[in-house]
Amino acid sequence: MHVNLRRIVGQLALSAGLVAGMAASAGAWPYEIPAKWVGHGGALGDAIRPMVNMTLDDVDYVSGKGIMINGTAILRIDDEGKPYVTLGTRDPAPNVRGAPMAVTWAPKAGLVMVVGCGAAFRPEKQGEKVVRIHRVGCDQVLQRREGKWRVAPLPDVPSAPREWTMWRLLPARDGGVYGIVTNRGPMTITPDIPRPRLDGIEWISRLYHFDGEVWRDRTPSWIGLVEFSTVCRLSDHEIALAGRSITVRADGFLDRFDPWMGIYDEANGDFTQLPRPPFPAGVNVLRARFPAAACDSARGRLWAAADYVMHEVGPRALNLFSIEESRLYSYEGSQWRAFDLPERPAEEIPDPDNAFRHVLAVAVSPDGSPWLSLETDNARTEPLWRLTPEGWRSYPLPEIRGVKFYYPQSMAFDPRGEGWATATLFGGGEAYPLLLHFHDDRWEQQNWTWSWWRQRGFGLFGQLR
Repeated sequence: MHVNLRRIVGQLALSAGLVAGMAASAGAWPYEIPAKWVGHGGALGDAIRPMVNMTLDDVDYVSGKGIMINGTAILRIDDEGKPYVTLGTRDPAPNVRGAPMAVTWAPKAGLVMVVGCGAAFRPEKQGEKVVRIHRVGCDQVLQRREGKWRVAPLPDVPSAPREWTMWRLLPARDGGVYGIVTNRGPMTITPDIPRPRLDGIEWISRLYHFDGEVWRDRTPSWIGLVEFSTVCRLSDHEIALAGRSITVRADGFLDRFDPWMGIYDEANGDFTQLPRPPFPAGVNVLRARFPAAACDSARGRLWAAADYVMHEVGPRALNLFSIEESRLYSYEGSQWRAFDLPERPAEEIPDPDNAFRHVLAVAVSPDGSPWLSLETDNARTEPLWRLTPEGWRSYPLPEIRGVKFYYPQSMAFDPRGEGWATATLFGGGEAYPLLLHFHDDRWEQQNWTWSWWRQRGFGLFGQLR
């Protein structure tokens, strides 16, 4: 029976009746169970416990499965709007420690999950001087195919033994899965190093393909030092990768970075680098990158947000710098088109010298409209923005009791035009997930909220194990 979410006035939670007595024993594998939509009304009873210290992260639409949301638990919403949750994701397999960092599904590879357990830091010294910090990771890949789980093989990563992480997955045309592998060795902040030392580093990010049995490197040798931030499907045979190219100074330290975009053709194996988009006129851009991008596969159009830095701020890590300007670009055919972000009234800029806007997420709805989530210097919840033929239109986000502000970090739309977005709220040493749902032309909170004394929680309910 079709579930019409437009008639459901409620929030997402796990019903305790679905999870009671289903806690997994140590060494068990993850398992998916139905969830259900639960309303705001009523008091919390013994059967329902709010889950804290968890997250909901990346939101993706996966053909054949629906909306998939990665996090401490994995949430899936099928094409009829029915919710499911995968539990047992903490320490999910024998001798595998950690929680999911990425998840997807494809017909040939099955369900593929990257589990990360953090990293150990090992300094490299010359005499008493620290010259580089090595970040040694311990990612594992789990795979569920034909109803059976296993610990899948890891890719053979060159020149970075275990100093890498795999954090994005995408279904491939042939039923396999793509994974982005990023070298974490040079990305560590340390007081002894003024900025990342990159001499001797051969690569930053690579694209791997997993056919269900073996990982194969699809990265061409000419790419150089490029860090991928986004991968998305541009057409039935093309995927797009966005990020930044990195330049090294003569002394081996980070010099600058520029936005980078490439297209991989699955049909013939060709990798094409797109031209750099035009920088804002009249300013000296020191550094720039594509932090977020989204593909409109129905129209073969690519949308990307660019961040610009115009002043030297002495960054000590590849991910630490001041964002002073952002712009939206589209690429269709053979050229870029620039779009200014929505205009900010002067009264909304408390300190013009330190004003900034940063694009956290980009998504495309089925009608081809790009959507943006923005973070600004204002300590408030910003609306989500949609670019229409008439211009920018704002969509206010719901106020959350006891929360001053939040920013959606990921969003996606299903073929019906239903949108989903996630945000994470932190406090008291714990994390609280927030899920938002777009329907009837507005965004609504879609997970349970509770507040008692000085504690508050948002998100899924029930035991994770």
